[in-house]
Amino acid sequence: MRAVAQEAGCTIGLINHWFSSRNDLVKATFDRAIEMELERGAVLTRDPPDYVEAASEFLPLDDERRDEVKIWVAFWAMVVCDEAYEGRGADRYVAVRETMVEMLGQKRPIPACHDIVDRCFALVDGIAINALMDPARWTPARQLSVLREGLEDALARY
Repeated sequence: MRAVAQEAGCTIGLINHWFSSRNDLVKATFDRAIEMELERGAVLTRDPPDYVEAASEFLPLDDERRDEVKIWVAFWAMVVCDEAYEGRGADRYVAVRETMVEMLGQKRPIPACHDIVDRCFALVDGIAINALMDPARWTPARQLSVLREGLEDALARY
């Protein structure tokens, strides 16, 4: 909590006023990350949608999104290791997944849409983890290139 207060430029007392525990602070951080991703996901509603642009919103292409992906990775670890967070990670996937399935469903059968979205999630999550672990190799240009190729392949199957 002390580090958070220092980074925010406020007192620990102020942080403790708003967050009664470390878990409350983590939950608020996670909830804000979800809000930011869903706000960025608005590109999914364009007609016609740009699938690469929409999926790229979830990659660590800049400092802000890199920080958000770090939050996700830290949260995934908590979901796996701490029973208090069990099941929370699915919220993100359900919200974004349903938006993507709905968007794709306008032009394809729904079962195919679920498969395409599953492939997209695996692709985006894999690229994001690699980009965090090896940013010199996984530059923004490489992330977008691999994403574009993977999405084109998934979409071509249906």
